[in-house]
Amino acid sequence: MGIIEFNNFKIINAYEIDVQNKDETLIVLNNLNQDYDFIICHNWHIEKNLLTDVFPYPSLKEKNENCRWGPWLDSLRVYKTFYPNLESYELLNLSKTFLKEDQIKLTIEEICPKYKKFNPHNALYDATGSFLLIKRLADKFNLSNFLQQ
Repeated sequence: MGIIEFNNFKIINAYEIDVQNKDETLIVLNNLNQDYDFIICHNWHIEKNLLTDVFPYPSLKEKNENCRWGPWLDSLRVYKTFYPNLESYELLNLSKTFLKEDQIKLTIEEICPKYKKFNPHNALYDATGSFLLIKRLADKFNLSNFLQQ
Protein backbone atom coordinates (compact mmCIF):
# COMPACT_ATOMS: atom_id res chain seq x y z
CA MET A 1 0.00 0.00 0.00
CA GLY A 2 1.42 3.39 -0.97
CA ILE A 3 0.74 6.20 1.46
CA ILE A 4 1.28 9.88 0.78
CA GLU A 5 0.46 12.33 3.53
CA PHE A 6 -0.04 15.88 2.31
CA ASN A 7 -1.36 19.28 3.29
CA ASN A 8 -2.59 21.73 0.64
CA PHE A 9 -1.10 19.36 -1.97
CA LYS A 10 2.38 19.66 -0.49
CA ILE A 11 3.72 16.21 0.36
CA ILE A 12 4.66 15.83 4.01
CA ASN A 13 5.49 12.13 4.09
CA ALA A 14 5.40 9.13 1.77
CA TYR A 15 6.06 5.44 2.22
CA GLU A 16 4.98 1.98 1.20
CA ILE A 17 3.79 -0.75 3.54
CA ASP A 18 3.30 -4.45 2.93
CA VAL A 19 -0.31 -5.31 3.74
CA GLN A 20 0.65 -8.99 3.95
CA ASN A 21 2.39 -8.16 7.25
CA LYS A 22 -0.79 -7.37 9.19
CA ASP A 23 0.92 -6.58 12.50
CA GLU A 24 3.27 -4.02 10.96
CA THR A 25 0.52 -2.55 8.81
CA LEU A 26 -1.85 -2.25 11.75
CA ILE A 27 0.79 -0.31 13.68
CA VAL A 28 1.36 2.04 10.73
CA LEU A 29 -2.36 2.55 10.10
CA ASN A 30 -3.08 3.17 13.78
CA ASN A 31 -0.37 5.84 13.79
CA LEU A 32 -1.68 7.59 10.69
CA ASN A 33 -3.05 11.04 11.23
CA GLN A 34 -6.81 10.52 11.11
CA ASP A 35 -7.34 14.24 10.70
CA TYR A 36 -7.32 14.12 6.91
CA ASP A 37 -9.87 15.57 4.51
CA PHE A 38 -9.94 12.71 2.00
CA ILE A 39 -8.04 9.76 0.55
CA ILE A 40 -6.85 10.02 -3.06
CA CYS A 41 -6.85 6.85 -5.11
CA HIS A 42 -7.46 5.51 -8.59
CA ASN A 43 -10.54 3.28 -8.80
CA TRP A 44 -11.74 3.85 -5.24
CA HIS A 45 -13.86 0.75 -4.75
CA ILE A 46 -10.84 -1.53 -5.27
CA GLU A 47 -8.75 0.41 -2.74
CA LYS A 48 -11.63 0.61 -0.27
CA ASN A 49 -12.32 -3.12 -0.60
CA LEU A 50 -8.63 -3.93 -0.08
CA LEU A 51 -8.45 -1.87 3.10
CA THR A 52 -11.73 -3.05 4.57
CA ASP A 53 -11.01 -6.71 3.69
CA VAL A 54 -7.53 -6.67 5.21
CA PHE A 55 -8.34 -4.23 8.03
CA PRO A 56 -12.05 -4.14 8.79
CA TYR A 57 -13.34 -1.11 10.66
CA PRO A 58 -14.15 -2.93 13.94
CA SER A 59 -10.65 -4.36 14.44
CA LEU A 60 -9.10 -0.96 13.86
CA LYS A 61 -11.62 0.83 16.02
CA GLU A 62 -10.63 -1.35 18.96
CA LYS A 63 -7.24 0.34 18.85
CA ASN A 64 -8.28 3.74 17.50
CA GLU A 65 -11.77 5.12 18.08
CA ASN A 66 -11.29 7.75 15.35
CA CYS A 67 -10.32 5.32 12.58
CA ARG A 68 -12.14 5.76 9.29
CA TRP A 69 -11.69 4.96 5.60
CA GLY A 70 -12.74 7.86 3.46
CA PRO A 71 -14.03 10.01 2.06
CA TRP A 72 -12.37 9.07 -1.21
CA LEU A 73 -11.33 11.27 -4.13
CA ASP A 74 -11.05 8.97 -7.13
CA SER A 75 -8.79 10.13 -9.97
CA LEU A 76 -10.54 7.65 -12.29
CA ARG A 77 -13.95 9.25 -11.71
CA VAL A 78 -12.55 12.79 -11.93
CA TYR A 79 -10.78 12.20 -15.24
CA LYS A 80 -13.74 10.33 -16.77
CA THR A 81 -15.87 13.36 -15.98
CA PHE A 82 -13.51 16.07 -17.24
CA TYR A 83 -12.09 14.07 -20.18
CA PRO A 84 -14.97 11.87 -21.39
CA ASN A 85 -13.44 10.93 -24.74
CA LEU A 86 -10.19 9.29 -23.74
CA GLU A 87 -9.50 5.80 -25.04
CA SER A 88 -8.25 4.53 -21.69
CA TYR A 89 -8.56 5.66 -18.09
CA GLU A 90 -5.91 3.31 -16.75
CA LEU A 91 -3.57 5.10 -14.36
CA LEU A 92 -0.57 4.53 -16.63
CA ASN A 93 -2.37 6.03 -19.64
CA LEU A 94 -3.59 9.06 -17.66
CA SER A 95 -0.08 9.60 -16.31
CA LYS A 96 1.46 9.46 -19.78
CA THR A 97 -1.21 11.80 -21.15
CA PHE A 98 -1.36 14.44 -18.42
CA LEU A 99 1.90 14.34 -16.45
CA LYS A 100 5.38 15.30 -17.56
CA GLU A 101 7.66 12.44 -18.50
CA ASP A 102 9.32 10.99 -15.37
CA GLN A 103 7.25 13.29 -13.10
CA ILE A 104 6.17 10.36 -10.92
CA LYS A 105 9.74 9.01 -10.65
CA LEU A 106 11.19 12.44 -9.86
CA THR A 107 8.54 13.09 -7.22
CA ILE A 108 9.23 9.73 -5.56
CA GLU A 109 13.00 10.36 -5.62
CA GLU A 110 12.41 13.69 -3.90
CA ILE A 111 10.07 12.43 -1.18
CA CYS A 112 11.44 8.94 -0.66
CA PRO A 113 15.07 8.73 -1.88
CA LYS A 114 15.60 5.08 -0.87
CA TYR A 115 12.65 3.84 -2.94
CA LYS A 116 13.74 2.15 -6.17
CA LYS A 117 10.55 0.64 -7.65
CA PHE A 118 9.65 3.02 -10.46
CA ASN A 119 7.10 0.86 -12.22
CA PRO A 120 3.33 1.05 -12.57
CA HIS A 121 1.44 -1.19 -10.15
CA ASN A 122 3.97 -0.67 -7.38
CA ALA A 123 2.03 0.82 -4.50
CA LEU A 124 3.96 4.05 -3.94
CA TYR A 125 4.34 4.62 -7.68
CA ASP A 126 0.57 4.33 -8.22
CA ALA A 127 -0.23 6.43 -5.15
CA THR A 128 2.12 9.16 -6.41
CA GLY A 129 0.58 9.05 -9.89
CA SER A 130 -2.95 9.38 -8.48
CA PHE A 131 -1.84 12.22 -6.21
CA LEU A 132 -0.17 14.13 -9.07
CA LEU A 133 -3.18 13.70 -11.36
CA ILE A 134 -5.51 15.13 -8.70
CA LYS A 135 -3.05 17.89 -7.78
CA ARG A 136 -2.97 18.91 -11.47
CA LEU A 137 -6.71 19.70 -11.35
CA ALA A 138 -7.07 20.86 -7.74
CA ASP A 139 -6.56 24.56 -8.43
CA LYS A 140 -8.70 24.50 -11.59
CA PHE A 141 -11.86 22.78 -10.33
CA ASN A 142 -13.83 22.26 -7.16
CA LEU A 143 -13.12 18.59 -6.61
CA SER A 144 -15.15 18.33 -3.40
CA ASN A 145 -18.16 17.30 -5.53
CA PHE A 146 -16.27 14.09 -6.36
CA LEU A 147 -15.81 12.91 -2.77
CA GLN A 148 -17.32 9.47 -2.13
CA GLN A 149 -17.90 7.62 1.15
